[in-house]
Amino acid sequence: MPEADAQLFAGSLVQADLWGRSSHGVRRLPWYARRLQSGAMRAVSEAQTLVDAAAVAGLDGRDGIGQVLATPGTREAMRRAELHGIGAVAVRNSNPFGTAMYHSLLGPQQGCINHQQLMREALT
Repeated sequence: MPEADAQLFAGSLVQADLWGRSSHGVRRLPWYARRLQSGAMRAVSEAQTLVDAAAVAGLDGRDGIGQVLATPGTREAMRRAELHGIGAVAVRNSNPFGTAMYHSLLGPQQGCINHQQLMREALT
């Protein structure tokens, strides 16, 4: 797979282990390798846009690597949220994308989601 995709993929597995989620971490590597070898998962992940409707998009992952598809999907949802106040991107024909927390934390890193504000609002 392309080097940048391999780094993202490996980083997500290691981070899952660091968070104590080994079920989504490095121990899954042999399983992913078998999927690549069998052709169930493609080493080059290129999503195709199927739906482009303002705040909403739908992508076909074309059997790509889940982590590699989820990251740009998440970034696209944030871009749409910035434009429309809310953004949602669905990806079909993907493979497992690891721990969801890895992708959901992209929002606060980009200033898109303020977890502290959400917690304060939830408690009031």
